[in-house]
This record gives sequence, structure tokens and C-alpha cells, in this order.
Amino acid sequence: MPSIGGLGQRASLSTIRSRQGALMAGRPKIPDAVRVALFSSAAQRCQNPGCLRPLYLKDVDEPTHIAEIAHIVAFSEDGPRGKSDLSSADRHRAENLILLCPSCHREIDKAPGLFSIEMLRDWKASHSAKLTAAFGVKVCGSRSEARTVIERLQSENRRIFEEFGPHGDEMFDPEAVRAQTWKRRMIDTIIPNSRLILSLVDMNVGLLTDNERVVVSRFRTHVADLVARHEQETKLVGAEMYPIDMDRVLADD
Repeated sequence: MPSIGGLGQRASLSTIRSRQGALMAGRPKIPDAVRVALFSSAAQRCQNPGCLRPLYLKDVDEPTHIAEIAHIVAFSEDGPRGKSDLSSADRHRAENLILLCPSCHREIDKAPGLFSIEMLRDWKASHSAKLTAAFGVKVCGSRSEARTVIERLQSENRRIFEEFGPHGDEMFDPEAVRAQTWKRRMIDTIIPNSRLILSLVDMNVGLLTDNERVVVSRFRTHVADLVARHEQETKLVGAEMYPIDMDRVLADD
């Protein structure tokens, strides 16, 4: 006959699982704009500076997305690092989220005592600094300086579109080699470059004209639609097209 202690332990575990399920069910969805900002800041790498694992596996026929969004301060007070004065709304903001590979996500939540709020915030800051050094995503001193960085990223995207983009009848055949290459290059290059462009623009928003801010807003929606279609494989109706005026943003005539 099971001991009272054993019954109590099983009841306790069952209660915990029920609570976890209820918490997940009641958790609001992270807004798409926040997801785009988070992926933009990570540049497809685990934000643990000791890991930096690519979050898309490219050595397969279909690129595999393994990124996981983790809370620095848990959404629930009962979760990892959840004891905080941070409001529910702030717990779902990009500043409180970190993009990790599955292993690092599991590790920080299994042992929250070893991975403090301050440590995870430092991870994000360190990751951001490395991106700044690698890609020039920084506060620029002039429009021309910012434009130089954007143009390099846009040129690479443009070349890929011209070489592999959905032109002609092949665009309707997802099994065509060209279509598969296009999807792979979209995920491993065009979307990451677009996120970097948004990161640079966001850091230099003061250099934009009012009209350019409208164009960037349309571009942000376009990038979110690309993510939904190619990374999340969501069928879209009326997706935002690339705003051609984006090619002139921060360019002085």
C-alpha cells in the first residue's frame, strides 16, 4: 500500500503540473513586433555569450528553426526568477526576453539560482556589443554613415533576390530547386539582414525624416510578414510588399 508520504508527493507533482498548464494557457502571446525586435537583436545566434550556437540549422535540406524565447524575469511569479516588481506587461517586453538555443533555455530555467536576472541581462548586453563590432549596428554620427551600413546589407539581399527570387513559373512550385534555394537564403540571409537594418534604423531614428519613418514602419511590417511566412510557415493574405522607398532611406540626394 502506498505510503501517505508517497501519495502526498504525487499529489504535489500533479498540482504543480496543473498550475504550470494553467499559467501557460493564460499567458498572452508575445506581440509580433516584440518577436521581430528580439530576433533582430540576436542575429540568429544564441544570446548566451558562452554558446553563440546558430539558431537555424543549415546542414539539412530544410532550414530548421531551433530558437526559443526565454523570460529573464518569468512571466509568472512562481516561475524562474519570477520574484520581481516587474509588471505583467513589462515581463513580455523585449527588454525582459532573451533568445536562446533549447539547451541554454532549459539550463537557465532548471537552475535559476545559477543564472540570475543580472547575469542574463549581461548576456544580452555582451551579445549586443559583439554585433555592434561585427556588423556596425551602432549610433551613427551622420545619415551617410548609417546609409553605408544599410546599403551593404540591402545589396546582399538584392543580389540574392535577383539570383534566386520567385520569378516566373517556378514561384508556384515549392518543390523546384530554385524555390527551395530561395527559401533557404531567405531564412539564413535576407531575414537576418533585414533585422539588422531595423536594428540600425532603430538606433538612429533621430536621423530619419518624417516620410522615412513611415517607410520604415512599412518595412517593419514587411519583415514581420516574411518571418510569419518563411520561419513560422503561416499562410498570409495581403502580405506587406517590400517598400521600394526603403532603398533611399537615409540617402542624401
